[in-house]
Amino acid sequence: MEAMRSLPREFFLLFLVFLTSFIGMKTIFIIFFSTPFDPAFILHLSPLILFPSVSDIQLLFASLTLAVLNLYFHVRSGRFDTIASIIITSIMAGGLSISILSSESYLNIAIEYPMLVLMLVMLATDIQFLLRGEIKTFPSIFPRREAYTHAPSSSIGSRIPSDLVMLEDMNEEYINLLRGMGIRGIDDLARMDAKELLKRLHEYMKEIEEN
Repeated sequence: MEAMRSLPREFFLLFLVFLTSFIGMKTIFIIFFSTPFDPAFILHLSPLILFPSVSDIQLLFASLTLAVLNLYFHVRSGRFDTIASIIITSIMAGGLSISILSSESYLNIAIEYPMLVLMLVMLATDIQFLLRGEIKTFPSIFPRREAYTHAPSSSIGSRIPSDLVMLEDMNEEYINLLRGMGIRGIDDLARMDAKELLKRLHEYMKEIEEN
């Protein structure tokens, strides 16, 4: 069921790949080998056909640009990309509609009319997916950092005063250990950071092992 629901968007993605590749190849042949601008729909994917002053090569590049952008936004398929692809598809469908209404060639109409129908169905599908929220979202470029809680650093005001707790109140084994590390009172212990304490402990244990 899930695969069937995603089939239309995959089909339209393949259609855009084919359309972009075809217009891209035609552009290369037209520029380097001076081939004719046919089929005519490669010039009719934008409303610029309403302006007689726009040349065929400009119409071709406009169609190629719209096709590439539409393919790009369909590949990304995020919320903003879906909105952008809806706008571009509407522009392309508008260009085909203008061409069909003003064309006198049945061959051009026979080619462009099915393309217009595909554009409209693709437009309706994108709008449906956008309204349902069935679009793929991408992670943010700047991921949210986890909040870390740091223990407050000790300050002079938070130290235990020596007149309340005396070193002699501790266990005799701990007293001997601290005095062996050069700590004579609770003030010495309060002024010492963890790195210095570990260093003295390591030196004291090393002296015990040597003795």
